[in-house]
Amino acid sequence: MAHASSRLYSGTLVLLCGTNLLNGTGTTTSPTKCALASLGLILLLFADVLFQGASLAPLDYTPTLWPDRTPAAPQSLYPESANRNILDSQGDVGSGAWQMQPAIRFMAYCMRTGESPWWDPYSSSGRMGPEGLYNVLFSPVVLVSAIFGGSSTAISYVLVASYFICCFTLMQCLHRYMGIGFLGACAGASAYLLNGFALANLSTAIGQPYFLAPVLLLALMRIAERATIPRIFWAGLVQAGMFSITIFPPMVLTTLACYSVALLANIGGSDLPFRHALKAAVPQLAVLPIGLGMVAFLYLPILEAQLWCAPIGSFYRRVRPHGPPLQYPSRGIPFRNTKPTFAVHT
Repeated sequence: MAHASSRLYSGTLVLLCGTNLLNGTGTTTSPTKCALASLGLILLLFADVLFQGASLAPLDYTPTLWPDRTPAAPQSLYPESANRNILDSQGDVGSGAWQMQPAIRFMAYCMRTGESPWWDPYSSSGRMGPEGLYNVLFSPVVLVSAIFGGSSTAISYVLVASYFICCFTLMQCLHRYMGIGFLGACAGASAYLLNGFALANLSTAIGQPYFLAPVLLLALMRIAERATIPRIFWAGLVQAGMFSITIFPPMVLTTLACYSVALLANIGGSDLPFRHALKAAVPQLAVLPIGLGMVAFLYLPILEAQLWCAPIGSFYRRVRPHGPPLQYPSRGIPFRNTKPTFAVHT
């Protein structure tokens, strides 16, 4: 499993870094060295996937299918606690098993048969495709996995590849553009990728913006370095990939975080007056409409479906709490009764 290997990697990193963890050397390490360090992290974390055929596909973890089959024994190249089971430290396995992975299989089927992904006749009595938002049909992970057939093996290797790309681009951001030493960049990438959210949500739709964020940040940093048409186009393509992950809360927050860091690094690190530095950041901001234009084919039907099915109007007609503003924070805190009560809400 990944957790024993993550502890091994963290311990090795601390021994390597010593007291010079965040000390920049004034020189930039070649991208090849960052790629090799990222590859080392991947080999430690996912050795069971790469060398023992273990699966990262959520359908292989959900206990719902276990009554009809014997679950495979957990695979690990590292010593594990005897009390751990295959679902320990997993995130929302049901979300990946019943939403994201079926979307991958459905998109692979559409690619093989030429059928339209805009209508899914196999879900209940039929439903809209990407307008449902939750299945992220046109997100990078779904599309690439579907191109390779949508099997559990394809999904596992695509997820490992996304982890590698995330690690490599984050190390480049930290080391090349933020002036952090190579070992410090390794530590930053480890903290980013070995936390509970990253490991638990690798195979869920809600975690996909998190792994694409370093790619977007690197693209924005490259524009700040030199704003050329190819770099702006590439950043727009990455932004389109971010917009295609239609789980809006994490996608919007992640996008805002990337632009905040990139703009602060651009404006704060400039010797120009603030007004001129802000003007120089315009190419970075231009990436947003470019990316949105690239996914217009996706968002125009989504907007039409939202207006036609009237969920937006229902949202604005909802009952709002009344009372002094100081009472608003308590609205989100569960009311605790002194006596336990059990109620069924329909």
